[in-house]
Amino acid sequence: KHLYFSVFHLLSHNRAFQALHAHNIEVKRMTNMQSMMKLIAKLARMLVAMAREGQTFSADKAQPPLAA
Repeated sequence: KHLYFSVFHLLSHNRAFQALHAHNIEVKRMTNMQSMMKLIAKLARMLVAMAREGQTFSADKAQPPLAA
């Protein structure tokens, strides 16, 4: 529940998450909810990695892969 609202907030204020959401919807043809669930999992993995390594958030690492 808290991760859902965190991602909801990030989608309105964070350009990296907005880009990921747009990539999921446009390129991967996901619905809004599927993209939200994928971003919740990504946020959880990012938080764990940041806590383990003691790093801060980097928008460069969160960007979607470039299309070839």
